[in-house]
Amino acid sequence: MKKIRKKRGYLRDFQNKDRTISIGIIGAVPGCGVTTMAVAMANYLSGINRKRIAIYEYGSKRTFVRMNEYLGDDLVIKHNGCTYYPKGTASLSALYNEDYHIVVVDFGAEKVGLGEFARCTYKVVMGSLEPWNFHMYTEFSNMAQEVGGSDTWLWVVNGDKKTVNRHKKDTGLHMIKRPFIDNPFIIHIGLIEFFEALF
Repeated sequence: MKKIRKKRGYLRDFQNKDRTISIGIIGAVPGCGVTTMAVAMANYLSGINRKRIAIYEYGSKRTFVRMNEYLGDDLVIKHNGCTYYPKGTASLSALYNEDYHIVVVDFGAEKVGLGEFARCTYKVVMGSLEPWNFHMYTEFSNMAQEVGGSDTWLWVVNGDKKTVNRHKKDTGLHMIKRPFIDNPFIIHIGLIEFFEALF
């Protein structure tokens, strides 16, 4: 797996792509905020960067189906310039041929989709450095190194700043501390700064 030490603009090359790109987000640990990050990222890219965004649910949680209680009655949901596709409503490969700039793929924490995740243009791994989750995070990190094939990998982790910096130094991986996201549909200044560091 490629080790990256860039500090800012980690995913900035996406601006130069002349084709639909994909950003896969997967959890090394269950419940670490994959869907929240995917929705926030999609809303940032749509609202701030004015990109045409599809957000696709790859995992089996069926979260997007339940979202229609909040966002509308249609199975495929359009909200804030983003189009949400629950699993089964479209094929991922078909979305790449639609008129989207970016397809954000929510993989949840299911490792069965790791091969498809590795084919994404950019890969974001959500993890946790808390002691009770560290073993799962380490197992996923080792598995990811075996998968390889990455254009770019980005590790977004929970944990105190000192622990994150120490682990980043020890592994050589590009790793950033996860921001607090209380509502992924509202992109406040803290989230703008976080995403600006990526894009």
